[in-house]
Amino acid sequence: MEHSTMLPQDLFTCSSLVVLKLKTYGDMNIVPTSVSLPSLRILHLFAISKALTDLFKGMSNVQFLHLNVLMLDIYMRDCQLPKFPNMTYLELGDVRDVRWKFLPELLENSPRLETLFSKR
Repeated sequence: MEHSTMLPQDLFTCSSLVVLKLKTYGDMNIVPTSVSLPSLRILHLFAISKALTDLFKGMSNVQFLHLNVLMLDIYMRDCQLPKFPNMTYLELGDVRDVRWKFLPELLENSPRLETLFSKR
């Protein structure tokens, strides 16, 4: 039996939300299709799935991003990497066994990136 969780729509259209930390497990459908987070500056994603594609589209102002690299590598097989025009700090976690094919595109899509940190 599939288990799906949807967080409240208001969370993803909150004009004052500045920090968001999301943990997803499996293919949870936690993000609605309409996302607008104009004030979001810090985002921590501990797992990435296709369900988070709409989240990426609605957060053009994020400045600090923490991503699980292994999940990003898997995400990139099916989805195009979004642009992060205001991101200055990127933290990549779980860098073991990653092919890094996404890194050139990620850097190109992050023109203001100043700090890239990777964790093991």
